[in-house]
Amino acid sequence: MTALGAALVGVALLLAVSTSVARADGSDCPSSVMYVAAHADDTLLFQSPSLLWDVRSGRCVQTVFLTAGDAGDDAEYWEGREEGALAGYAQMLGVPDEWTASAPVVDGHPIQLRTLDALPRVSIAFMRLPDGGPSGAGTPAYGSESLTKLWRSVKGGSPAIGDIEAVDGSTTYDFEELVDALAAIVESFGPRQIATQNYLLPLVGPDDHADHVAAAKFTQEATAVYDEANRLRAFLGYNSADEPANIFDDLLGEKSDAFYAYGEHDAAACADAAHCKDTAYEIWLAREYVAAEETTGAVAHAGYPQAVPAGEVVDLNGEESSGESGGLVYAWTQVGGIPVTLSGGTTDSPSFVAPPYRTVLRFSLTVADGAVVSEPDYVTVTVDGPEPPAPPDPPAPEGSPPAADPPRAAPPPAPVPRVSNVKLSSRKVLLLAGRTSRRTVKILGSPRPWVECTGALPKGAKCQVTPTRRIVIEGSKRLQRTGTYRLTVHIVDGAGTVKRPLIVQVRRP
Repeated sequence: MTALGAALVGVALLLAVSTSVARADGSDCPSSVMYVAAHADDTLLFQSPSLLWDVRSGRCVQTVFLTAGDAGDDAEYWEGREEGALAGYAQMLGVPDEWTASAPVVDGHPIQLRTLDALPRVSIAFMRLPDGGPSGAGTPAYGSESLTKLWRSVKGGSPAIGDIEAVDGSTTYDFEELVDALAAIVESFGPRQIATQNYLLPLVGPDDHADHVAAAKFTQEATAVYDEANRLRAFLGYNSADEPANIFDDLLGEKSDAFYAYGEHDAAACADAAHCKDTAYEIWLAREYVAAEETTGAVAHAGYPQAVPAGEVVDLNGEESSGESGGLVYAWTQVGGIPVTLSGGTTDSPSFVAPPYRTVLRFSLTVADGAVVSEPDYVTVTVDGPEPPAPPDPPAPEGSPPAADPPRAAPPPAPVPRVSNVKLSSRKVLLLAGRTSRRTVKILGSPRPWVECTGALPKGAKCQVTPTRRIVIEGSKRLQRTGTYRLTVHIVDGAGTVKRPLIVQVRRP
């Protein structure tokens, strides 16, 4: 939120190569969620408590802020807003506000990345483009540039600009370069859930800040070329004030506390309940609404972690799962903890009785939308109760030698045949002719195998393997020849060498 807010209230890791922002290792989190917004306070104000639940869920979460939220002011102000966002996220997690700074190069453009030291699965990227103001006109301090005007350069309308420069002077984007950079960030992070602002609104209008709408439209444009299954959600902004309050009590307090931690760094916001009372901020803090959503493929969402007492009836929640058709088939499986009996394991909300002892239960959920089956999502349920009793010693078999006798030597175990369990996260990728594009295919199932990619690609395209054993297929603007190409991925692990086909399709945008 920028100058419009002032008016209304009176209101993780540096990569050595240019392959975009890295996330934490996928094995450390059940899935990944990305938030894309215009200003440093937008996610805390308009996309929470969804954000609050996601960062606490164990999922990898990365937020991308497109503008500096400068409001035509100098670096001291917009850098303070960045510090506020960092403080707000640390507050949500109850960890020290300590972050590692890096400046990865994304599709040829440097961005500022901050990775939370206590939980590296949480990161924030700042692209630092100029604040366009409520009408998208921009400010003289930064050449009257704005996302709104850049959008018009391709989509039509006036006034328009051909490119936009970051407020720190680090880089410049034209329309396609900004879309490609956003697409590269999304592709590298690999989110199943993507949250942005309201792309349904007209570019400039009375219902929301022009930066919010333009940021959402650029996000929708970038995710259109993301070929992994995902759900994109558009959240209401300022006009959520027209809806009934739907956040109350402790949850409202937790959301507010995170925003107040931000407000300590932004003089246009508020840093405590007393200063927010009876202001527009207080109204927005009590609301969160989704304006629209769209799903590519099938996406499982197993809900959020729960803590329950022993013996309690527990309901799991897969209602946030989604598919392109909307008709989903659910499959829940227990994958950890004392075994329980699931009732309704093929429904969106199965239940079970918690065990009588302390344990951590883990469940996976996959959903099918017709022939399309999602990747699994996971959720944990922590049961508080007495420690489980130690298992009794097994009785000595009849006729066994006295305990004082030395144990008999066990026969050597039979050799177990080695079977490779590696697979590719995707068997087919898409490159767009005449545009810079990048697709990442993950190697699943075997830790750090040796990987090689072979096969012929047309001029302007290449296949390479990253130091983290991911396959990156890249196409440059020199890529003009369309068609379908077959690569072979050679994977060597403890079971030997396996080969997996990888199809690369090149087509016109």
